[in-house]
Amino acid sequence: MLATNLETILREVYIAPNASPLEQAFAVCLPARFMLLLGYYADMMFTHAEHNAAFSKMVDYLFRSVSYPKNTPQSVISLQAIDSLITVVSDEDLRPRVALYIDTVLEITC
Repeated sequence: MLATNLETILREVYIAPNASPLEQAFAVCLPARFMLLLGYYADMMFTHAEHNAAFSKMVDYLFRSVSYPKNTPQSVISLQAIDSLITVVSDEDLRPRVALYIDTVLEITC
Protein backbone atom coordinates (compact mmCIF):
# COMPACT_ATOMS: atom_id res chain seq x y z
CA MET A 1 0.00 0.00 0.00
CA LEU A 2 2.78 2.42 0.91
CA ALA A 3 4.58 1.88 -2.40
CA THR A 4 1.36 2.44 -4.35
CA ASN A 5 0.68 5.74 -2.63
CA LEU A 6 4.24 6.85 -3.31
CA GLU A 7 3.59 6.47 -7.05
CA THR A 8 1.23 9.44 -6.88
CA ILE A 9 3.53 11.57 -4.75
CA LEU A 10 6.77 10.78 -6.59
CA ARG A 11 5.74 11.50 -10.15
CA GLU A 12 7.83 13.81 -12.29
CA VAL A 13 7.20 17.51 -11.83
CA TYR A 14 5.81 19.16 -14.92
CA ILE A 15 4.82 22.80 -14.93
CA ALA A 16 2.39 23.75 -17.65
CA PRO A 17 3.42 26.84 -19.65
CA ASN A 18 0.13 28.56 -18.79
CA ALA A 19 0.23 27.70 -15.05
CA SER A 20 -0.47 30.51 -12.64
CA PRO A 21 2.38 31.71 -10.39
CA LEU A 22 0.72 29.98 -7.43
CA GLU A 23 0.50 26.69 -9.33
CA GLN A 24 4.15 27.04 -10.35
CA ALA A 25 5.17 27.66 -6.74
CA PHE A 26 3.25 24.64 -5.45
CA ALA A 27 4.61 22.44 -8.25
CA VAL A 28 8.13 23.19 -7.03
CA CYS A 29 7.77 23.72 -3.27
CA LEU A 30 5.80 20.61 -2.45
CA PRO A 31 8.19 18.10 -4.09
CA ALA A 32 11.23 19.96 -2.70
CA ARG A 33 9.83 19.87 0.83
CA PHE A 34 8.85 16.22 0.42
CA MET A 35 12.46 15.44 -0.54
CA LEU A 36 13.62 17.24 2.57
CA LEU A 37 11.32 14.99 4.61
CA LEU A 38 12.66 11.90 2.83
CA GLY A 39 16.24 12.90 3.48
CA TYR A 40 15.75 13.39 7.19
CA TYR A 41 13.34 10.55 7.97
CA ALA A 42 14.29 7.80 5.49
CA ASP A 43 16.04 5.82 8.21
CA MET A 44 12.86 5.78 10.29
CA MET A 45 10.21 5.55 7.56
CA PHE A 46 11.41 2.46 5.71
CA THR A 47 12.45 0.12 8.51
CA HIS A 48 10.52 -3.06 7.74
CA ALA A 49 11.21 -5.59 4.98
CA GLU A 50 7.82 -4.88 3.39
CA HIS A 51 8.93 -1.28 2.84
CA ASN A 52 11.81 -2.26 0.53
CA ALA A 53 9.79 -1.41 -2.58
CA ALA A 54 8.99 2.03 -1.16
CA PHE A 55 12.63 2.59 -0.22
CA SER A 56 13.66 1.63 -3.74
CA LYS A 57 11.18 4.09 -5.23
CA MET A 58 12.46 6.81 -2.92
CA VAL A 59 16.09 6.25 -3.96
CA ASP A 60 15.04 6.18 -7.61
CA TYR A 61 13.01 9.36 -7.20
CA LEU A 62 15.83 11.23 -5.52
CA PHE A 63 18.38 10.28 -8.17
CA ARG A 64 16.01 11.06 -11.05
CA SER A 65 15.15 14.43 -9.52
CA VAL A 66 18.77 15.53 -9.70
CA SER A 67 18.51 15.79 -13.47
CA TYR A 68 16.13 18.76 -13.78
CA PRO A 69 17.63 21.46 -16.03
CA LYS A 70 19.48 24.42 -14.54
CA ASN A 71 17.82 27.83 -14.44
CA THR A 72 14.30 26.41 -14.37
CA PRO A 73 11.87 26.37 -11.46
CA GLN A 74 12.48 22.63 -11.16
CA SER A 75 16.19 23.20 -10.49
CA VAL A 76 15.18 23.97 -6.89
CA ILE A 77 13.93 20.38 -6.69
CA SER A 78 17.29 19.15 -7.98
CA LEU A 79 19.15 21.05 -5.28
CA GLN A 80 16.94 19.60 -2.57
CA ALA A 81 17.31 16.11 -4.06
CA ILE A 82 21.10 16.46 -3.92
CA ASP A 83 20.93 17.55 -0.28
CA SER A 84 18.65 14.63 0.60
CA LEU A 85 20.88 12.17 -1.24
CA ILE A 86 23.89 13.39 0.71
CA THR A 87 21.96 12.82 3.93
CA VAL A 88 20.77 9.34 2.90
CA VAL A 89 24.13 8.14 1.54
CA SER A 90 26.10 9.46 4.51
CA ASP A 91 23.79 7.74 7.03
CA GLU A 92 25.65 4.64 8.21
CA ASP A 93 22.41 2.71 8.72
CA LEU A 94 21.12 3.47 5.21
CA ARG A 95 24.37 3.16 3.28
CA PRO A 96 24.17 -0.66 2.98
CA ARG A 97 20.56 -0.42 1.81
CA VAL A 98 21.41 2.20 -0.83
CA ALA A 99 24.29 0.00 -2.03
CA LEU A 100 21.71 -2.60 -3.08
CA TYR A 101 20.44 -0.13 -5.68
CA ILE A 102 23.81 0.73 -7.19
CA ASP A 103 22.75 -0.69 -10.57
CA THR A 104 19.74 1.64 -10.60
CA VAL A 105 21.89 4.56 -9.54
CA LEU A 106 24.40 3.88 -12.33
CA GLU A 107 21.60 3.55 -14.87
CA ILE A 108 20.14 6.91 -13.86
CA THR A 109 23.41 8.81 -13.63
CA CYS A 110 25.15 7.41 -16.71
